[in-house]
Amino acid sequence: MPSALATLLLLVSFVAAQTSPSPNEQVQPGGTIRGIVTNNDGDPIERATLCTGYTTSNGSSTSCGGTETGKDGKFELHVPLGEIGVFAQKNESGYWPVIEDNPLHSKGIHKVKLTTEAPTARVTLKIGPKPGELKFDVRDKATGKPVEGYGVRWIAMDNARMMSIDIPTPRTLIPPDIDVIVEVHAHGYRRWFYIDPSNLSQPILRLASGEVRHLDVELEPEEKN
Repeated sequence: MPSALATLLLLVSFVAAQTSPSPNEQVQPGGTIRGIVTNNDGDPIERATLCTGYTTSNGSSTSCGGTETGKDGKFELHVPLGEIGVFAQKNESGYWPVIEDNPLHSKGIHKVKLTTEAPTARVTLKIGPKPGELKFDVRDKATGKPVEGYGVRWIAMDNARMMSIDIPTPRTLIPPDIDVIVEVHAHGYRRWFYIDPSNLSQPILRLASGEVRHLDVELEPEEKN
């Protein structure tokens, strides 16, 4: 019978044969992108989502959601070697990406080229200015009582972006320095649109970066047939 040592050596040889790549297998080298995500004021953004974009002879593709920033806004991505675009977003905090047809042409994207000689890169990703903020007090125009279950929708006029928030919320974030149409709606009421008090023909609102504005909304009940 074989000795225990011979059996052990046989097992080690078997495991090594199973885990070692065959001569025909190609091991893809990898690279690393380290960096920090901030807004345009330099404030680090925690839990921002990292996205990467690749362009090949077959076209382009974008992948998001695998990595988030830490409390200090820092991140580390492990990616294949080659030319890679990386950008970040945090929609719930009002930092939305503006992406054109080609994901590598996204505003705020940072392109890096990783090679076997230079497999690492450091980047700083700025994801835009602080959003504007709207706070709402929504009431029934006839009774003055608060309206429950209302929703808010805004449309940015720069590239027809639209955000719909269909749950009651006292605050809504919107892109800064852009003309926006703001609508408030609730079941049983007519839709309410913001009208510029200085120009009653213009349903347009514009906020500066970080600006907070309070809107008193009076909803008119729909007429019952």
